[in-house]
Amino acid sequence: MRLLKLFVLMGTLLLPVGFTVYSQTQQSQTQPAQTPQAAPPAKPPGEEGIPVTNQLVIAKCSTCHKADDKGNLTRISWERTTPEGWQQIIKRMVRLNGLTLSPEEARQIVRYLSANHGLAPEEARPAFYEVEHRVLDETVPDENLRNTCTICHTYGRVQSQRRSKEEWDLLVNMHVGYFPVVEFQGFRRFPPPPDAPPPPPGTDTRHPADRAVEFLAKTFPLHTPEWAAWRANSRKDPMRPSRPQGPVSCVPRRLGMSSGSCTRLSARGLKAALVASKLPGCAEAPGTKKARLICPLVWQALQ
Repeated sequence: MRLLKLFVLMGTLLLPVGFTVYSQTQQSQTQPAQTPQAAPPAKPPGEEGIPVTNQLVIAKCSTCHKADDKGNLTRISWERTTPEGWQQIIKRMVRLNGLTLSPEEARQIVRYLSANHGLAPEEARPAFYEVEHRVLDETVPDENLRNTCTICHTYGRVQSQRRSKEEWDLLVNMHVGYFPVVEFQGFRRFPPPPDAPPPPPGTDTRHPADRAVEFLAKTFPLHTPEWAAWRANSRKDPMRPSRPQGPVSCVPRRLGMSSGSCTRLSARGLKAALVASKLPGCAEAPGTKKARLICPLVWQALQ
C-alpha cells in the first residue's frame, strides 16, 4: 500500500514536468527557426572634445575623469561654463567626491577652465543677470525645459552652460542619481491607464527630459561660431590691458574682454579696458560691484 502511494505521488510530481517538456518539443517542431538578429547599428562618432592641457587640472581631475589619446578628460572636455559655474562644480567635487585642493590650486583651476572651457562674451551676456543675482521675470522658450530644468533652476543657470548632446544626457542621469525625486517631479511621464486610447498619430511620446535634452543640445551646443571666433581672437591677443599699478577698483562684471591679464586691474588698466571694449553702458558702469578679473573671458564677482 505504501509502495502504491509512493508511485502515485511521484507521478503527480513528474506529470507537469513531462507536460512542459512535451509542449516545448511540439513548439520547436511547429515554429520555424528564428534567424539571428542583425547587430545594432554602430554608435555615431561623438563630438570632438576640448583637450585639457593644464597639468594641475590633469593631476587633480584625471583620477575620476579619464584621459584619452587626444588629451580629453571625460565630462570636463565636453562642457563649457562661466567661472561661477566652474566654482560650483569644484565645490561639488570637494563635498561629494573627496577632491582635495588648496585655495590657490582652486583659483588656478577655475582660472584655467574659465579661459579654456568658458563662454564667449556673446554667449555669456544673456545670462549675466544670473551671476549678478539680479531678479527678473524669465521667459523660458521651451515647454519641456519649463517642466524639467526650471522646476528647480533658473533659466539663467541653464543659459550659462554649453555641452555636447551626450553630456546633456549625462547631466540628466547625474540629477536622477543625486535627486531621484526629479523622476516624478517632471523628468518622466506617468504611464497611461490600461484602458486609455492610443495617442494620435505623430504624437511625441518621449519623456519630457528626453525632449528637453534635444532642445538643450540644439540651443546650447558645445561648439559654436561665437566660441570659435572668441578663441581665435584670444590667441592673437589684440588688446591686453595694462598691468596693475594700484588697488582694485569697482568694475562692471558684465564687461567682456577678448584678452586680458589674469590678475587684478588697476583703475588705469580698468579705464583702458572700458574704452577698448566699446560695450554699451560701460562708461556709466551700471550694476558695478567690486570684482576681480580671473581670466580673459569674464569678470567674476567676489562673494
